[in-house]
Amino acid sequence: MVLRKIALTAMAIFLFSNIGLADEERWKRVNSIPTDAKKVNASMPIFGQRLVHGLPPGWKPGFENASGGHYIMEYVPVGQTVQRWEEMITVQGFKGLAKNPKVSPEFMLRAMMAQHKKICNEKLIVQPLGVRKVDAHEAFAALIGCAGIPGDHRSGLKEGYGEIAYYIAIKGSQDMYMIHRAMRFKEGAPTPGIVAALTKEMEVVEPIKLCELDISQTECWERESP
Repeated sequence: MVLRKIALTAMAIFLFSNIGLADEERWKRVNSIPTDAKKVNASMPIFGQRLVHGLPPGWKPGFENASGGHYIMEYVPVGQTVQRWEEMITVQGFKGLAKNPKVSPEFMLRAMMAQHKKICNEKLIVQPLGVRKVDAHEAFAALIGCAGIPGDHRSGLKEGYGEIAYYIAIKGSQDMYMIHRAMRFKEGAPTPGIVAALTKEMEVVEPIKLCELDISQTECWERESP
């Protein structure tokens, strides 16, 4: 991502679900996701809650870091790296931020838009998608990106290319969470096809579940939202 945040807490557990097996056999720890998996989910304790979300088959964890009150996990398709990628899914957590009455999911994404503006200038891409609920938690979604940049960026984005991401910010019981799926493209306004593809591919990441830490990953994923 153009604005790469580095820091957070907790070891991620990478899991995939095999439909039809006994409950205790349905979740298995793996280092990468089998390309023939029918259902792929990632489960990780991030500060005060467990976050579970979907992943496309054939993706892998590329980078994880925890530092102070911030956590980050980046996933990329097999064959890509966090240094050289065309698609990426990023999960972040911000410890205790939900307790700040001035910080809402919309506030977080508006701040992200402002940070992108400093890099993208007139090539900023912004499309607020509005308030929503994620597993009964307050959330806000938006498309944010750059149609192009004047030179190579330290994130790995090269001159002549743009980047757009579908962001969802979520207010947990104590902490704030942000998850987004990004795509890179040849410089210029992203075509309707790129936006439609990104929106469609974000459906693989959802539903997103937030549960208390004493609830297992299976229970968290399978329970209905409150």
